[in-house]
Amino acid sequence: WASGAEGLPPVPAVVQLAVEGRAWVIDALGDEGARQALGQLLRDLLEAEPWRIMLLGFAFAGDLAVLRPLTCPGAGSLCARSLIDIQSLARLPGEDTPSLKRVCARTLRRDLDKTHQCSDWARRPLLREQFLYAALDAYILLSMHDALAGGGAVDAPAQA
Repeated sequence: WASGAEGLPPVPAVVQLAVEGRAWVIDALGDEGARQALGQLLRDLLEAEPWRIMLLGFAFAGDLAVLRPLTCPGAGSLCARSLIDIQSLARLPGEDTPSLKRVCARTLRRDLDKTHQCSDWARRPLLREQFLYAALDAYILLSMHDALAGGGAVDAPAQA
């Protein structure tokens, strides 16, 4: 996210989309026409009937709040009809809200490098490392969903 104008909430700097074999990192700070087109695309995806598309997100309620001004420039509302929140799906009984890094380690047995999460996403051009981080941040959800849906590598945390 990029900082909003003084006193305003953050705005999306990039939008990440992924499908099997491909990921896109889309500039959300472009000109007004590009922002409107991106907002319409996101609205169409988020409001699609569940039988048409399955969306994955992680702790997506916060993302939805930040995306709302982009997808609903007026006072409209936005509903993610076919979204599976991987954070909710991966949460173990009695566990605090798990981070993406923790869920990745538990489901995929991989360490997710979050170094660039807090970098300056409003600065253009983005660094190559930012593009790679953003693409992986979206793409990794596909593998996590597969592992969780298949009952794969998910283990309860070790007890001390």
